[in-house]
Order: sequence, then structure tokens, then C-alpha cells
Amino acid sequence: MSISYSDCEHNDQTFVTSFVKPEECCCKPCDIQTVGFTYNTQTGQFANTTTAGTGTTILGWSWNFGDPASGTNNISALQNPVHNFSAPGTYHVCLYVFAKNNCGISCCEMFCLDIIIPESICSIQSGYTYTYQFLPGNKVQYNFTATPVLNPTAPPASVQYTWTFGDPTSGALNTLVTSSSTATHIYNSCPFLPLWKKCPATVCLHIQLTTPEGNICSSDTCFNISLKKIIVLDTVVLPPHFRYTIKAYPNPAQEKVTFQIEGGDAENMTLEIYDMMGTKLWTNPISATHSSFDVDVSHFIDGTYLYMLKVDDVVVNSDKLLIIR
Repeated sequence: MSISYSDCEHNDQTFVTSFVKPEECCCKPCDIQTVGFTYNTQTGQFANTTTAGTGTTILGWSWNFGDPASGTNNISALQNPVHNFSAPGTYHVCLYVFAKNNCGISCCEMFCLDIIIPESICSIQSGYTYTYQFLPGNKVQYNFTATPVLNPTAPPASVQYTWTFGDPTSGALNTLVTSSSTATHIYNSCPFLPLWKKCPATVCLHIQLTTPEGNICSSDTCFNISLKKIIVLDTVVLPPHFRYTIKAYPNPAQEKVTFQIEGGDAENMTLEIYDMMGTKLWTNPISATHSSFDVDVSHFIDGTYLYMLKVDDVVVNSDKLLIIR
């Protein structure tokens, strides 16, 4: 059965003037009580809220989305259709509901609503996380993940990530352009550096988002990572001279500080003390037989210092020393 738009608005009531059979006295009116729908602009889902009265059966639905640019998708006979509008704008959407009562008398109702589809808002709030692991061969691998907050009002047409890893020695691998939010880069680490010396790399992330309407927005952020590695090992088995620990007490100190060394059996050990500008203030070779010894710091001014234990000119342990009087 097909009922046109004009049938719904202009269907004339037909009055029955003849007598009816007794069983026809039980006919219920064809009653479409409510016609309506809601629309979710995020999912494109229409929710039909139509109800019918007692004795009335809904035969079908006909939707016109007022979106001729969508072609054959402009109409639907589903109860709860999904329609993604072809462009931002205002669309006059109409729902026609067809029904009949228990005596076969048909009726039709219509409900129309203006649906406003705004342009996608293009904005990006950058974010990132990373993890790292040291690899054999004096290398360190960083695993980056972009965690941006994208703000389109509709799913974005595309998101592109451009990573610059701050590692020009890696050549073409220094830049990665991808649609994935994750990236990995392997650096050469900086071994055996004192604590106050930095070995940074500046990583930059450029994110570009293109909305369905072709609007483009982007975001840039840069951050520093450290490639410093105090001890570089190609095996999990530590050589004996890497097993040393050193403690200083009292700390803070005033006139004298005692250093306590434990572990290892190396012969060529050296203790060095530096100020925070990296100037060496004190150094002395240490015999493997001396596990504890005192250092006069009465001539040091109040402040923060760094002490480090070296074995074969390799830093195996270090920490801060405070002088407070």
C-alpha cells in the first residue's frame, strides 16, 4: 500500500450513512496517537517515538531527510534509520507513519523537525607518553605514544602524526610521518657521564587533523628526553667492579665526612668530589683494602656537591653530599 504526502495532509473523512452489520460495530478508530523522533548528531541515529492506539496497527514508516545531495540515501522505510548528512546546514526531516485499524480502515500521520548539522570544530590538545629501555650495543629505545584530545563534532576525516626525534645522526629515520599515534626510535646512548652532565634529545610532535568538511588544524609540542646511561652493559651479569656501593656520613656534613665502600675487588679505584658547576675539587686513589676513610671538607663552603667512585676511570656509583654549618 502506498500513501502519498498529500494523502496525509488532505485525506478527507468519509462518512458512512448506510447501516452496518452488527460485527462492524466493534471497529476501533484508526488512531496514531503520537508521531515523533529524536536524532543523535554524533552517531546519525534516528529514534522513532511513534505510538498507536488500541486496535490500530502501524503498517510502515517513510522518512524524507531533506538531503537530496545524499541521493538514494535521502529516504528510508526503516523504523529507526541512520543518516549521515552530506554537509553542515539545516535539514527539514519528515516522518510519515501509515496504519490501519481492526476493520482495515487506514490512516496516516506526519511529523517534521528541523535538524541542524554544525560545521566540525577543529581543535587539538596535544599530549604524549613514552617508555624506554636500554639495548645491547650502547643503544636506548624510546617508545612514544601521542595522546591528543581531538575536538571535531563529527569523526575526523584523517589524523596525521609527524615525529621528529632530535637525532640527526640517524638520517632519514630522524623523522616519521604516520597515521598511527605510536612511534619507536632507537638512539645511541651517552655512557659514563657524570650526573651533572646532560645528554638530551629534543623530540617534537606535529599533529594535523582534517575534518570531513576539509577544515585543517594542527598542534605542535616538543619535549626533552635523556639518553644518559651511567653504566652500559651488554649482559645482565655485572662485572665485579660494577658491584660497588659507596655511602657518605654524616650527610649533611660540617668538617669531616666518612666514606664507606662495599663490594667488588678492583684495585684501580678513585674517589672524586665536584661542585655543581662540574669543577673537580678533590680526588684521591683508593686501595681495595680501604673500605672506610675520612675526608676533610672544612675548607668547602656550604652547598651541594657530588661525589663519585670510579673504577678504571668508569663511574660505578655517585651521589650528592651536602655541607651545612
